[in-house]
Amino acid sequence: MTMQVLCSKRDAILIILSGSIAFLAISLYTPLLPTLATMLNAPMWVVTAVLMALPLIPTVILMVPGAILADTTGRRKEIMIATGIAGIFTNLIHALCRSWQELVIARIVAGIPGAFMGVGPALLALITPLEKRGTYMALNAGLGSLVSAVGVAISGTLAVRLGGIASVTYLATAISVLGPLLILPIRAPKIKLPTRFSRREAAEVFGNKVILGIALSMVVYLLGWQMVYSAFPFIVQFQLGMPVEVFTLVFSVVSFMVGIDTLIWGPIIDREGARRSLAIGLGISAIATIAMWASFLSIPLPILTWVFIALYYISTFGGVVGPPASMTIASRSIRFELMTVGMTLVNTALFIPAVVSGFLAGGVIAFLGTPTMILISAVLQIIGVISVTLSRYIKVWGC
Repeated sequence: MTMQVLCSKRDAILIILSGSIAFLAISLYTPLLPTLATMLNAPMWVVTAVLMALPLIPTVILMVPGAILADTTGRRKEIMIATGIAGIFTNLIHALCRSWQELVIARIVAGIPGAFMGVGPALLALITPLEKRGTYMALNAGLGSLVSAVGVAISGTLAVRLGGIASVTYLATAISVLGPLLILPIRAPKIKLPTRFSRREAAEVFGNKVILGIALSMVVYLLGWQMVYSAFPFIVQFQLGMPVEVFTLVFSVVSFMVGIDTLIWGPIIDREGARRSLAIGLGISAIATIAMWASFLSIPLPILTWVFIALYYISTFGGVVGPPASMTIASRSIRFELMTVGMTLVNTALFIPAVVSGFLAGGVIAFLGTPTMILISAVLQIIGVISVTLSRYIKVWGC
């Protein structure tokens, strides 16, 4: 394994802050996009797809090629700056949309910079010590989640105070300028492949049993967890009868929990090991989901509402260990020259269930009912936990 190149703590913090600024800028206007699509008389499939589905199309397609570019050139810093500049323009074009067709194009284009989101964590892994890598990965993911929660919470108020969605988007564009500026002073090691990305390197990454095992485990687990996550607003509001003003408060707590809980898991990952922490966290989530299913069968309203929400919070606490732990495992299981590709492969596995489960949860609820959907979610989570637990027999240095 190549000797790690260590840079200052300042460089790591700048990378984390740059990513957080990008998340904050995006979160200021993306919650308003379904409203904008409705105002532009968009068909329903556009209204539901503008948040995640449309931008994820180019993101998922281009993530691995983008990672290969980073590892073959070694210019991760330059790619992050270019991605940040591209993000400024993709934010801006949302303010210029005058029809729903233009909005669709803007959302698809917005997914292109997202294809390079794995470059930042890979560079972070290259410049942080192995024994603290879990903490830095959790800080990166957790701070991004926290500022996103803040952006979502104030987006509606900003739209009213600033006079419309376009004004909020202009503000987001101005904020996003800070992102690439923070990357300029960092000292990034140019660790790269000595040759082009060949079949040998492809086999080394896509044939890596650790990365494939963790990626597949997370896909199965997240197919289950994302089903409940996607259905949570519908269940709480329309099946359990919670008023919308109370629901928005409850759901905002979830958004903040994702960030805070991720920060909590960072030191645990470094102390207990990434794989063990992952199994423990996903196990907590699975147990809470089983309890959700049982509560729907035995607890009456209105008590059921608050029991379900409490169990959902517990499930969220366990589930958020997934990104930092799985990325830490990936970073420790492949040589530095291929780290971006390896971590991006795991990152891709974290995205796919978010799209699939949204459609899957609705169909299962419609045909089989909510308790059955929750039970299926729990079973998938349990399979993911078992898979992670069995993966301990695949040796990973430091995990």
